Amino acid sequence: MDKRERLEDYLESDGLDSIWFARPNSFAWLTGGNSVIDREGDTGVAAVGYDGDELVIVTNNIEADRIAAEELADLEMSEASIEQFPWYASSLTEAITERVGSDERAAIDIELPGFERVDPTSLRQPLTERDRDRYRDLGGQTASAVESVCRELQSGDTEHEVASALRIALSARDIEAPVVLVGGSERAQRYRHYTPTGAELGDYALVSVTAQRAGLHASCTRTVAFDPPSWLAERHE
Repeated sequence: MDKRERLEDYLESDGLDSIWFARPNSFAWLTGGNSVIDREGDTGVAAVGYDGDELVIVTNNIEADRIAAEELADLEMSEASIEQFPWYASSLTEAITERVGSDERAAIDIELPGFERVDPTSLRQPLTERDRDRYRDLGGQTASAVESVCRELQSGDTEHEVASALRIALSARDIEAPVVLVGGSERAQRYRHYTPTGAELGDYALVSVTAQRAGLHASCTRTVAFDPPSWLAERHE
């Protein structure tokens, strides 16, 4: 079942007129594109909606041309229309609210008055064949990036330096890294989540990342040992 068929089933089963996705990972799942400008925000600069007939992209006039040209990889332009609003006159959520009539039943993946809340988890699972291929590629490239950094590490490197190198290696592969953890021998066994500090790696290091691309996430952990304690090898058996 493709993604549009899943949306159609959801609209029918819940008696909805339309369904909207404003969170970046949901936007990416349906369009294959990135709607993020401000990484601190819960929503991106564009939302995508479906009413059973067509997909509609809502965004401001500053972003509309770029979104159409670069961020709709999974859509043919004949499949979707773009509606824009003046950036100074409205917000994305206000534009969506205005787009959806007051007499319509609509759901969205964020908190928005007048809309029902949709949890996209059931829509996104199981992965489509295309997303399974993407996930394999994401996992392979994430492992390649992490291991390329790990092979160059020295015991005197700081956790901050390693974290920076990991982000660069992932970014070079068009991969975001919402989580990067680096723990040297003094901290890795003390804390479950070893957020990077200025401490040197020491005898060994644990490196963990969560990578994101096109709405998919993959996690990867590697151990790097310079002068490993005797128990470390036993834990990897």
